[in-house]
Amino acid sequence: MEIDKINIRPSVSILSALRHLNYKIWFALAEFVDNSIDSFLKYQKEIKEIEHPDFKLIVEIKIDSNNKKIIISDNAAGIHQQDFARAFRTAELPPDNTGLSEFGMGMKSASCWFSNYWQVTSTALGEDFERIVIFDINKIVNDRIEELVVKNKKENANIHKTTIELFDIHNIPRKKTLGKIKNHLSSIYRDFFRRGILDLHFNGELLEYSDPKTLNAPYYKNSDNESILWKREIPENFEVRKGLIIKKGFVAILDKMKVGKSGLALFRRGRVIMGSADDGYKPYEIFGQAGSFKDKRIFGELHIEGFQVSHTKDAFKNDNDMQLFIELIADFLNETPSLLRQAEGYRARVTNKQYEKTAQNVVKKTVKTASEHLTKPLNEIRKKEPELDTKQNELKNIEKNNSSHEFFNISFNSIDWQISVELSWENNPTNWIEIRDKFIKNYYNDKLYKNVRKIGIRLALKHPFIISFAGIDKSRLEPLLRLAVAIAISEIAVKDSGANTTSSIFNTFRFNINKILTETFSKY
Repeated sequence: MEIDKINIRPSVSILSALRHLNYKIWFALAEFVDNSIDSFLKYQKEIKEIEHPDFKLIVEIKIDSNNKKIIISDNAAGIHQQDFARAFRTAELPPDNTGLSEFGMGMKSASCWFSNYWQVTSTALGEDFERIVIFDINKIVNDRIEELVVKNKKENANIHKTTIELFDIHNIPRKKTLGKIKNHLSSIYRDFFRRGILDLHFNGELLEYSDPKTLNAPYYKNSDNESILWKREIPENFEVRKGLIIKKGFVAILDKMKVGKSGLALFRRGRVIMGSADDGYKPYEIFGQAGSFKDKRIFGELHIEGFQVSHTKDAFKNDNDMQLFIELIADFLNETPSLLRQAEGYRARVTNKQYEKTAQNVVKKTVKTASEHLTKPLNEIRKKEPELDTKQNELKNIEKNNSSHEFFNISFNSIDWQISVELSWENNPTNWIEIRDKFIKNYYNDKLYKNVRKIGIRLALKHPFIISFAGIDKSRLEPLLRLAVAIAISEIAVKDSGANTTSSIFNTFRFNINKILTETFSKY
């Protein structure tokens, strides 16, 4: 049956406002994919009878950045006659809103967010007409148009498809954003990929999702025991409170730390609402401080039902319900053996090559910071253009004997200091920090720098304290290096001041620091 016109009230007054919705581009595109999935699932029996039992939904998204155009097409069931008028009226709920199309907003709000001019072409399964509707938002609003003309064209009743074309896109995505879109869409629809329901193509590429690897290792406090696969399955239909359940899911520890892979993905009706791609959901009760080992290691998927979502389907609404949900999950993960403690306490075995790379980066950054922010009267000496000692120049700052060396100059207490820093990754070190003349590297001509106070510092990267709280994490290791330098300068400065003391006091002071760090503070 032909449709001549459709009434779009009350859309006229709000269509132009939809452009200002707080969408992220991948969630805007997801609105179209949601509609395709919803259409396919509701008519999949009829479609498979016409096609074949293994028929799969195919959705294609094409972004033409040069021509500022986006095309979304599918082979779902199309928009049927009885749904056609409602489909183009904003905020009119569908008769069955238990699927992914639940608010009557998705296609309209996303289309208007992208463009002021868009077109929908659809052929419904079992109907012998192709129908075309054009939305010119400026014209609709300016002329207060409440009815749109529908173009009809005869078509085979077995054809089923929909194409949406968006023209003159407001903020057309470019290369970097295109990559993020791919990653987020792959993450959002991973469950439909796994179930064999959906093939989603983006600019000609079939999107896929790769599951992260899970840590298989002993509990960190009993490293000699058998390995455990650190993946905690959530009991099916785990009740948060009446009407709110976790249907299924798991929380696990990444085999290798990676911030972009960590975080929870929260699903509703098979689709990720929060925590897609590199934007994992990370409540403090589970993940702790940003940058912590838990923050970088924990990941998971939780399928929840009964929670209310925003109309843009990128967040859950009730903060109290969410807080209760988070606390219950945290308690579950802390049951023995605690997954949360393992995520924070476990340290992967690190190769010497990794230590070397980290040591070089950390020392160089510390040197750079000191050079930029501390005063350097030594600049006057440098004007005489001293040459590096030939033998020391051969060191090229980095030595390969399980250690890394650098130096920098500062002025402190009206004294010029040259600090030689050695980061060592030798096994089984006794001391975290050592301050000795043998660690001094004579980078410059001694005659020219005879009035410069020199200090040699050695910091053990494989000390239990460092392994427990820093590992090879540059953001954690750097402040410890700075602390070591500060301790060394303070100790030597007190000695040089002529204070009534002996070196044995300072040696005991440093010995006690090393002993405390080894025996007490290296424990998690």
